[in-house]
Amino acid sequence: WTRKPAYWVYANFYGNFPGKELVSVDADAGLDALAARSPGGSGAELALWVSNWTGTSYPDHGFSIENYPEAEARVLVFDNLSSRSPVARLTASGSPLSFSYSIPANSSLTFEITPPLPGAPGLGPPGIACLLLALLWSTLRLLSRRSAPRTQR
Repeated sequence: WTRKPAYWVYANFYGNFPGKELVSVDADAGLDALAARSPGGSGAELALWVSNWTGTSYPDHGFSIENYPEAEARVLVFDNLSSRSPVARLTASGSPLSFSYSIPANSSLTFEITPPLPGAPGLGPPGIACLLLALLWSTLRLLSRRSAPRTQR
């Protein structure tokens, strides 16, 4: 049994939009867009759904978010037609908050925009050190599993 693209469309929509308030969004001709933010708090959690129903791709398409409460954000990109796993991880910055991503022809993407994690990579030496330690730890665990003696039943 193979999950069809329609399954992933619903999974991505319900994974990113319930409980959020819709906000205004402008999109280029050929692109349909929907944006929503988390209510209350700082409003720094934003979901942006972009569908390209044309046969034209938009290479390095620029996104700009007005009135975002932070100067930097993490952006997870989801392919709405294939899975709930991120296909890309980006950083957005500036005022207005800006980032770019290539939008393929006949595609549908969700951009999940959140404030950066404290000490995350890209935030200076502490973040890089944490990332390196995490990679080292996971590699050691993998190696220990491979070299552990196996018993047969």
